[in-house]
Amino acid sequence: MTAVASKSSRLPEMSWIRGIAALIIMLFHYTTCYSHHFSYPWTFKLEGGEGAISIFFLLSGMLTVLSLKEGDRAGGYLWKRVKRLYPGYWVCIVLTAVVTHLFLPSHAYDAKTIAVNFTMLQWLFGYANVDGVYWTMQYELRFYLLIAVLLLLRQHKNIKWYAFLWVIASFVLYQLFFRDGVARRLVRLPAIWLMADSSAPFISGIFLACLLRNPRDWTAWIGLGLAVALAVFSQPANHLTAHLCTAGAGLAAVVLRSLPATGERYRAAVDRLDRGPLKGLAWFASISYPFYLLHQYIGWAILQGIERAGLHQMWIILIPFAVCTGLAWMVHHFVEQKVR
Repeated sequence: MTAVASKSSRLPEMSWIRGIAALIIMLFHYTTCYSHHFSYPWTFKLEGGEGAISIFFLLSGMLTVLSLKEGDRAGGYLWKRVKRLYPGYWVCIVLTAVVTHLFLPSHAYDAKTIAVNFTMLQWLFGYANVDGVYWTMQYELRFYLLIAVLLLLRQHKNIKWYAFLWVIASFVLYQLFFRDGVARRLVRLPAIWLMADSSAPFISGIFLACLLRNPRDWTAWIGLGLAVALAVFSQPANHLTAHLCTAGAGLAAVVLRSLPATGERYRAAVDRLDRGPLKGLAWFASISYPFYLLHQYIGWAILQGIERAGLHQMWIILIPFAVCTGLAWMVHHFVEQKVR
């Protein structure tokens, strides 16, 4: 889970959605997942909250395309992604490994697994994730590699047309990959690298970025419709719901910003909200990457300690939330910002 957070200021409403998505995923992990792993009888469980991952994927697609510039090159682009992703990720691995070994041994891993996780390619080598939430990073990396290929071929200006090819290929590959027999074996590699089961939100984000630049681009409207159709075809219900809600919010922002009657007033209202009532949510969105990487197993370790102390009320979720938010701010402030 990540995106080019520094670019999110172009669309403050997308930052708010990112912050809400991070909160949804946290509640899902602290209620439903925690109860499943530790047989804890919560009175409230947020079922299906993992679908909010599609929000992060869609925002990655949108904000990555918006961040591309005329003179970008593949090497420079990948170096920016490395600086954005890896330093904070390494610190989060260390923090998570230490906490799990000390306080959550049931979810601790050996030194070799931890070392392989530093590459962010553990999925490629068949190793487990030091924290379960790391599974999404493989999809982010594949998406960034696809963008880098376009930059290498000097085709990033035509990204919309490649997105059309991607959505059509995903329809075909998804259908073939989830069948048994020869067809599955033949399409296995392209289906994995083109993320046939998870490409829909990335593609929707690409077309939303195109519409933000030119709301009258009818081909981008068609492309977004195809991406939504792919989501209906390939995504579980909870992911589809999150996808549709985010795409709808993005479209509303595009339309309201572009209409002569509403554009100026809408942007002024968004700016007021971003500086006022929703400033805290925007701030939380800015640290959502390290928060996402830290919150699950460290939060579970804290909940285990609280449970042993005899506290069982729902409000105790605020304690791991506060601790992980503080840790995420430190990683963001002392690592991510310093690296940039």
